[in-house]
Amino acid sequence: VPTRDPVTGETTKSFVERFTERRQATLPPGVPRERFPDYYRLTINTRVASPEPVTIRVGDAVMAV
Repeated sequence: VPTRDPVTGETTKSFVERFTERRQATLPPGVPRERFPDYYRLTINTRVASPEPVTIRVGDAVMAV
């Protein structure tokens, strides 16, 4: 998760702390909290809709739904 303003490139002070607090407060019920020891990370769970084995590579197009 970037800590810089996307327009100016300047570091946003206390961004990590605010992000961490907000992530901890809004983590959905049922999510194993032990998987988030610091809450400062972004993950996306993936599932390939294909009966055959598929490999996702850097640069492949994906769609978040």
